[in-house]
Amino acid sequence: MSVFPTPLSRFLMALMGSLAIVLLTLGISQWMASPAKRYGLESVGQLECAVLSEGGDRDSLAWKRCSIPHNWDRVLPGYQGDVLYRMILTSSSGMPPPGILLAASMNAAIRLNGQWLGNGGPMREPMSRNWNHHLFFPLSAGQMKQGDNLVEILVRGYANNSSGLLRVYTGPLNSVRAAFREFQVRGSFVGMAAWVATGVVGLLALFASLLLRSRMVACFALGCMTSMVYLADVVLVDVEIPRAIWERAVQFSIVASQGFFMLFIARLLDLKMPRLEMIVSVYLLMGLVLLILVPDSRLMPAAALWEGISLLMVLAADLLAFIYWISRGEGLYLAVALGLLASLATCLHDWIPWVAGNGVAQPFIFYLGPVGFMVAMAALLVSTLVSEAEREREMARTLQGVVERNEKGLQRINRSMLDLWKDQAVRDERDRIVRELHDGLGGRLAAAAIDSSHDPALQKEIREAMDELRFIMGAIDSDLDPGSLLVACRSRMERLAECSGIQLEWQVEGLPRCMEFGEQAMHVIRIIQEGVTNAMRHSQAGRVQVRLDENTLIIADDGAGFDEKTVEKGRGLHNLHYRAQRTGGIFDLRSDSSGTMIRISWP
Repeated sequence: MSVFPTPLSRFLMALMGSLAIVLLTLGISQWMASPAKRYGLESVGQLECAVLSEGGDRDSLAWKRCSIPHNWDRVLPGYQGDVLYRMILTSSSGMPPPGILLAASMNAAIRLNGQWLGNGGPMREPMSRNWNHHLFFPLSAGQMKQGDNLVEILVRGYANNSSGLLRVYTGPLNSVRAAFREFQVRGSFVGMAAWVATGVVGLLALFASLLLRSRMVACFALGCMTSMVYLADVVLVDVEIPRAIWERAVQFSIVASQGFFMLFIARLLDLKMPRLEMIVSVYLLMGLVLLILVPDSRLMPAAALWEGISLLMVLAADLLAFIYWISRGEGLYLAVALGLLASLATCLHDWIPWVAGNGVAQPFIFYLGPVGFMVAMAALLVSTLVSEAEREREMARTLQGVVERNEKGLQRINRSMLDLWKDQAVRDERDRIVRELHDGLGGRLAAAAIDSSHDPALQKEIREAMDELRFIMGAIDSDLDPGSLLVACRSRMERLAECSGIQLEWQVEGLPRCMEFGEQAMHVIRIIQEGVTNAMRHSQAGRVQVRLDENTLIIADDGAGFDEKTVEKGRGLHNLHYRAQRTGGIFDLRSDSSGTMIRISWP
């Protein structure tokens, strides 16, 4: 039974999962921004700023007050170049040297009292892409003067790229340095971990897709690998790559990764949309053409439009996964829905401030959402593969059992067929022997009986031999059953008893099981024949009894008997004992002055 059997319970589960992801997103954001508060740094809310036109005179700049964060996309739309910010730091004797911690996009340099102190990397193309990463500038006591000190911050950025000055913190040098280290550790750890995790998951998925020949897993692998491009732009900020290359590569990787993930989700959820692959392929191709042909000044608006379409696709897929989970209750849909929600939550965390006109978010965490989705889907795939592997092993065990049972059945059939073949061969041989006896020996005995008509005694012996031959042929005949053999034996014994003047009593209540087999049935007939014949010839009896049932054969006479200790056992008794053993019976002989009894018992 499912843990969430009703749509209402599944809806509540989805709601709690969604709330947990939102709280986790906010928690990560607070954790990454917390070092400034922890070390008591002072946040600068307003500065003076001026736009530096190329070739212009810095002494004639138009200074004005600006609020931090200062997002150029809002206050200087379409501007690309340099903006100079300035503020006054007051220093007095006994005060510890200060430090400045700032976050700027794309890069920044700092000047104290007209002297350049450093920058965040190359300020000319190809420029370092700091993307509002924190930059630390120490102000030593030797560089500071008593009273007011002019601090100037030069920021260089691109048009429509969320460039500007995001944050400025000041404080004691040691506190600023400690906060910067924590910012670096947290930012570098999270960014590098996301990048490495994406690469590992992508490579494993690519290997699995080749091994399993799965287009679904291949789409997931391609989504991971293309995601690594824009994740690398967050991690490898100092790699010198011209803007025209990296910006287009980043934007296309965002569009392409979302497209591949949409194909993966469609296959994972088994959506019956045969034209979806063609639609996504056209979407990717149009995005690639657009990003190649659009001029640099319009690149980001075009990319924002395309990313917006991708976001709507992700949102639609997320809603569909939630609906499937609520209606069908399969955990697969919940995993997909929460994974997509993680991507949406982190993206909205970064985009809402920009859309609302409040600048840009700090810190950037949008790259964590897709990583969470990738890891969740990788875990789901691994779980699915493990379940499939276990199912295959179970099927293999079941098939092995079926094969073994079929093999045993075939062996039994083969043995049965072999036994039938042997029985048929025996029957054919018996039929051949019967024909040979009938046509050969039988014909000669019949001729001898005709020729001996002048000698009645000889003719009688020949006719008895012919009767014996008929009995033997009847016993050999494969078409005769044990009952017919027993009737033939009785008929022959009654003729002998009549000729000998002996009364023969015959009582058959059943046939022992051993008579179901031809050879053993013949042994039983021969025991009866030999026992009755011996009684007629040697016992001087007036009556002989034959009683047969399922477990016992008794041949008894009322003759003179014999002493078992003094009479030597002849060939006849030995044969009786041997035939009883061959049928699985127990031979017992008793004789005294009142008669002789032969008893064969079958368990």
